[in-house]
Amino acid sequence: MQNVDVQTAQNVSLSVELAGVGTRFFASVIDYVMLAAYFITAVPIAGGLFGTSASVQVLVVFPALIYFLAAEALYDGQSVGKYVMGLRVRNLDGTAPSLGAYVIRWLLRPIDILLTNGFVGFVSIVVTQHGQRLGDLAAGTTVVRQRNETEIRDLAYLETPEDHEVTYPQVTVLTDGDIRIARDVLNTLVEEGRSRHTKTLGSRTQEVFAHVMNVQPSERPMDFLRTIVEDYNYVHGGGASV
Repeated sequence: MQNVDVQTAQNVSLSVELAGVGTRFFASVIDYVMLAAYFITAVPIAGGLFGTSASVQVLVVFPALIYFLAAEALYDGQSVGKYVMGLRVRNLDGTAPSLGAYVIRWLLRPIDILLTNGFVGFVSIVVTQHGQRLGDLAAGTTVVRQRNETEIRDLAYLETPEDHEVTYPQVTVLTDGDIRIARDVLNTLVEEGRSRHTKTLGSRTQEVFAHVMNVQPSERPMDFLRTIVEDYNYVHGGGASV
């Protein structure tokens, strides 16, 4: 599976796994099967209850027309099919797309998928560097695989022990987004081992957070990142006043 390096707002480079054509295809199949089931069920029911006037037909069709837009905008880049296949729409810098980006993807879906039986979308995903269909190219997005939760990430969400001693009270200057980046880098360091890439990633991330917090850490990048995650959880969990 192809990976691509993206730059976060903090100038940290993260490796993101792009969704393959096959995985995206099966996600679409799930979505369209669900929409077909909706029509099979909704059309007879609406016809029996309210007749077959044009207004009734519009009311029946409308939810299906906005399904992909509504699902992805409301559920952080996931339709039902993407959720099942573990996929998510993301900007090329790894952040969540804006509503406008979702609208652009939705408007170009007929060209990518419906009117061309998926041919245009397929070719575009295969030939573009970041696996983008036309809608993605226009919106500046792509579809990525969700990273599996790891022990480090699970621990990061657990309640910090009451006797935890805060090493870096300066974590108060960090945001939830900063801590998510710290957890993602921790995951990468654990999953990919001590390669040259991960050493550089860890060191660079440590430098960025140390600069933001105005501290001079002496521990290894992995230990430093784990510490600031634990300190942040403890401070914001009400365990300390700093």
